[in-house]
Amino acid sequence: MRRNQSGSLLVWALFAMVVVTGLLFVGMENLRASSVATQTRFRAHGQALDLARAGVVDAYAWFRRQATQPVTTFAPRLDLAATPPVNDTDDPGLGLVREFQISPGYWGRYEVRRFVDRDGNGRADPGEGVSDTTAARGLAGAGTIWSIESHGYVYRQVDPSVLWNLPPNERIAGAFVATEVRRLSLVPPGAAAICCSRGDRVTVGSRGRVDGTTAAGAVFPTTTGNPVVTGQLTGAPASGGVPGYSAGFTAVFGLTSDELKSVANVRQPGTQRLPNPIPENGIVFVEGNLTVTSAGPLRGTGILVVDGNLTIAANSNTYFTGLVYVTGNYSQSAPSMVRGSVVVGGTANVTGTADFAELVYDRGVIDRLLQQIGRYRISKAMHRLDADAIGGVR
Repeated sequence: MRRNQSGSLLVWALFAMVVVTGLLFVGMENLRASSVATQTRFRAHGQALDLARAGVVDAYAWFRRQATQPVTTFAPRLDLAATPPVNDTDDPGLGLVREFQISPGYWGRYEVRRFVDRDGNGRADPGEGVSDTTAARGLAGAGTIWSIESHGYVYRQVDPSVLWNLPPNERIAGAFVATEVRRLSLVPPGAAAICCSRGDRVTVGSRGRVDGTTAAGAVFPTTTGNPVVTGQLTGAPASGGVPGYSAGFTAVFGLTSDELKSVANVRQPGTQRLPNPIPENGIVFVEGNLTVTSAGPLRGTGILVVDGNLTIAANSNTYFTGLVYVTGNYSQSAPSMVRGSVVVGGTANVTGTADFAELVYDRGVIDRLLQQIGRYRISKAMHRLDADAIGGVR
């Protein structure tokens, strides 16, 4: 009897061990499968975000390469029969669309959609596509500011003959991002070597040369006095007043100072040396007073904006081509050459010593800068508009 009971207990113990072992095995397999699924899900959402960002970059490039500027209609084209072929998008009816295989059975897709006023309120709301927001920002004209939205998707392709978002195909992840691009204008208050806030604030001292060539040497608001000249001030005319003279940030660049900072290639304090040379056809925005010396000369081609005073010190060996915009006082000593135009909010003084300090107007330089810099630039950091951080999209 006892032997039978012992045998039964042994059988039940073995049975329980088998059951527990099986449960542990199943649990471990479920845990492993869940871990793999979670990792795959998060990788897919990361890929979806990368796809959405790629859509923004593609749209930005589309705006910049359009021959007619500013762009007033977002209309990517697909015309492979044209000469040369036009292949902006896979779906011109929807907007700028691309899709490609990520791995066997899995595809990526981004959509930068054309604007559709879904709620009929007459304005662009998030989720309604690429829109011209120039008027909404209080600017005249069209095409200066564009809001860009991009959707990125990862999906499993089961049947390529069916639309990507219809069964048996399955959307795995999505992301939705937005940014803004702006077109920079470049309109000095007048065609002149120096544009100054007052005529009597302009001084061309000994061994100073200010030459307007075929334009004016110096311009300023009317009835604000005349320059003090002991050096050379030449042009056609040498100097003169401009009715309606306007030299604010918005008048010259079409942007506020903060907006200009956001699109600048370099933004730095006045205590820091300038890049040597400055970025080719770039914008350098300096906050505070700046003194240019031989240790940190002003060289290169582009736009220098100084929100403060600018002093080009003696023996700095400055040679700069472009536009200089100074909210405070401007002082240029020798030897130095600035070719293009200088806009000054305070006083302007160009004076040499043993050598010459030269400032020469060049309309061609301003036109080339407008052509190179005036195309669209990303002016707002890319941000997500997902309903949640794990890829829920509108």
